[in-house]
Amino acid sequence: MNQNIPKIAVMLATYNGEIFIDEQLVSIFRQKNVLIDLYISDDGSSDQTINKIKSHIKKNPHNKIRLFKGPGEGFAKNFFSIFNKINQDYDYYCFSDQDDVWNQNKIQQSIKALNTFESNEYNLYFSRTMMIDVNGNKIGASKNFKRKPSFQNALVQSIGGGNTCVFNKNSFDLILKHTKNYNLDYVSHDWLIYIIITAMRGNVFFDRFSLNINYRQHSNNLIGSNITFLGRFRRLYDVFIKKSLQDWNSKHINFLETVPIHPKNYATYAHFKKCRDANLITRIYSYYNSGIYRQTKLTSFILFVSILLRRF
Repeated sequence: MNQNIPKIAVMLATYNGEIFIDEQLVSIFRQKNVLIDLYISDDGSSDQTINKIKSHIKKNPHNKIRLFKGPGEGFAKNFFSIFNKINQDYDYYCFSDQDDVWNQNKIQQSIKALNTFESNEYNLYFSRTMMIDVNGNKIGASKNFKRKPSFQNALVQSIGGGNTCVFNKNSFDLILKHTKNYNLDYVSHDWLIYIIITAMRGNVFFDRFSLNINYRQHSNNLIGSNITFLGRFRRLYDVFIKKSLQDWNSKHINFLETVPIHPKNYATYAHFKKCRDANLITRIYSYYNSGIYRQTKLTSFILFVSILLRRF
């Protein structure tokens, strides 16, 4: 492995992404001061996505791209399926969406941040993004989370998009070991990785100042981005009417029962579970003793109400 230029494995999951895939491929391979191998898993595209990828490979034979067939079980399992396709060691690993645009120093800046940690630990990087519309016009930056990343936060909130996620070899090995079970149901790959790394007391760097990804928003994920009034209302509806938070917590508990948790996180996890199924007094007691929190006071209050109303 080249000791001077970091070698990076980029994992890209595609599904009917013909419109923007060309622009994203170009932005991935124009990254500064890194060597990139790109692993693409397509989850059954019925448009021209595959043909466009093959055309890019033909026109750019110097770009190292490997294309695989995905499992067809949703985006999270498609991303995790790529882990099993990587058969060599890299300095760092990262995910890519199919329709974003990366600034040239996206990976370089994340590596600089990760180098503040010891290399033999579990290290994970997230950042903010600049959101753009379908035409590439900027529509605003993602939220600036200021509270420290932790297991207590990871249990109840995903703070970083998978498209910003970068992690080291130790983290890759840990994630690979515990995501091979396809019988488990994942909420999302980025949230699960945040939980895994913090469960083992790894290091998480949330870059509050970087906006090195132009994160493209569509009509179906603008609500999900929670930057509009409608988006916020939709979140409340999901929590209290659809009981989505209950469902997500159940999936994460099923997963955490299969993975190691650092001894210093045992009490937090035990209280977290009691917040769901104990009597009211115990639920309140466990909430305060678990230390779980979201990044803002308002959403932490909503979290507390969900526990009171058994929507947690």
